[in-house]
Amino acid sequence: MSETTLKELNKKSLKMLLIWLSVAIFGAFIEYLCILYLLDYFLVCILPAIPIGLGLWGVFMSIVELAGNKGLQESNERYYQEQELLKEEVDSKNNIFNEFLKTKTDEHGVLTKIISWECDYIRVGFFDEHTIPNIEKSLLVFESSETLIIANKIYKFRDIVSFEVFDNSQTIYSGSVSTTKTKTGSMLGRAAVGGLLLGGVGAIVGGTTAGKETVTEGQATTTTHDYSIVVTVNNLSNPIIKINLGADLNSMQEITSILSIITSR
Repeated sequence: MSETTLKELNKKSLKMLLIWLSVAIFGAFIEYLCILYLLDYFLVCILPAIPIGLGLWGVFMSIVELAGNKGLQESNERYYQEQELLKEEVDSKNNIFNEFLKTKTDEHGVLTKIISWECDYIRVGFFDEHTIPNIEKSLLVFESSETLIIANKIYKFRDIVSFEVFDNSQTIYSGSVSTTKTKTGSMLGRAAVGGLLLGGVGAIVGGTTAGKETVTEGQATTTTHDYSIVVTVNNLSNPIIKINLGADLNSMQEITSILSIITSR
């Protein structure tokens, strides 16, 4: 390679290097300008908006908190109003029942026994539950005056003629399976006799008339009771008192015991 050619190559390389260097400097300058622009935009537009945004967020949260507190306050007020109404209802029903007992005690003497098969259950708050007997679903015994009050109606012991207890129970079989089985020995005997008398048809008829038995296999059973007591009283216009107790076994046993004692006297 001649010296002239080498010099030309060096000039071209130096020229390319200068071009790339110029491009790099220009790119760095543009990048610097962009950074300055973004920094200026951040300082001028975004940075002042941050306190404003925080302030607006604080205002929004304050509004939400006030609304929540107002809703909670209204909910508490409604709850306390409901509790006050329940207390008034409890006091009213207790006063009615206590006044009823006082009146009957003044009329018939000391109360010996009271059985209520239906009560009003009223809960005030979480743990304060009140049980108030239903006058129309109660039996009161005044032994000193030999008086019986059933469903707010007055009877003397001597008016009780008799009583009967009924239980309209219902048994529910869970997962029950019913299978019908034919007694084989009986079927063969009947088929033989039928064949001798009527031929092949008689054999079929004799076989179908064989004895069958149905077996029910239950996995679980549930029995629901519906007790009622029918009392006969010495009153031609209204001779029957019917006491419906539902599934209340204890009340049924207590009432029948009392009636047994009264009728045996």
